[in-house]
Order: sequence, then C-alpha cells, then structure tokens
Amino acid sequence: SFDGLEGFKDKKIENILNAINISKTPPLHRFITSLGIEHIGEVAAKKIATTYMDNWLNLNQDELLSLDGFGEAMALSYLEFMRVNRSKIMELMEFVKPKYEDIKLTQNIFSSKTIVITGTLSRPRDEIKKELESFGAKVSNSISSKSDYLLSGESSGSKYDKALSLGVKIIDEKEYERLKNES
Repeated sequence: SFDGLEGFKDKKIENILNAINISKTPPLHRFITSLGIEHIGEVAAKKIATTYMDNWLNLNQDELLSLDGFGEAMALSYLEFMRVNRSKIMELMEFVKPKYEDIKLTQNIFSSKTIVITGTLSRPRDEIKKELESFGAKVSNSISSKSDYLLSGESSGSKYDKALSLGVKIIDEKEYERLKNES
C-alpha cells in the first residue's frame, strides 16, 4: 500500500502502476529499437518486427538482406548483436513481454524514401515524422544528395538552400498531404 506516500493520490498511483505494466509489454519494434543495436533504428526495427514477428531472434543474413533498405552493415550488426547478447535478451524477455503487433506499413509515394523536414509546419514535427515512418520512410535530420524530399514549412533556412543546390525535390505541407493521400 502507498498510504504513507505524501502527495500521491490513488489516481496518480494507478497511473504509475499502469505505466510500469505497459512498459513491460512494449510493441516488438520498440523492444528491438530499445536494444540499441548499431545501424538498427525504428524503421529497421519495424521491418524486422513485421516481417519476422515470430523468428526475429534467429534471423540469418539472407533474411535480413531481403528486407527493404537493409544493407550489409545493418545485417552484420544485427547478427553480431544477437550472437553476443542472445542469453541476455532471453533473460530480459522473462520480465518484458514484447507485443507482437501487426503493423501494416501503409504503402505510398514516401515508402522507402529519405525525407528531411524543415521550417514550421501546422502539426508537430514528431507527429509528421511518425506518420512518415508508418509509410516506411526514413526521416533524416540533414539534407544530402541521398535525400529524396525536403518537406519545407514556414521560415525554413539553410536546409532549403542546400536542397535547392543539390536538386532534392522540395515539397510544402499542402503538396505533402496531396501526395500522401494520392497513392
């Protein structure tokens, strides 16, 4: 009982306990991301989690390389991490039970593209980033010749100029919404 905890109301205690329980059953891709495997970010973890839900711990190099956007470095990093840490991960999974959710990546024009966001938009940047990742896009912080799109809002600065000079396709929010819904 938490009776002795000054300032903790029942609702607050209930919220804390719920948060603890939820953190014990994270979505599989979040669990994989949280392992901190070099070269395996959230988008890569989602691809592993959706494609190899039941077998994600035992993948081989060919299985990994068959995933869209996976290269040699990512595959080798993942395999090595699993080889070295398998027993630790198994121990961890006695306490943390990842949820095998069925995340269907929505396919559209942004799927497997690299997008940089700059300037002020009508929605929080994080919200747009999550949306783009749900399409299987990679959201990067810096513009380069490898970038496919620059989503540019109000008062965008040097990223806009760099995108122009590199010939990266620049779209505004209105065009983003149109392209997103078109495909």
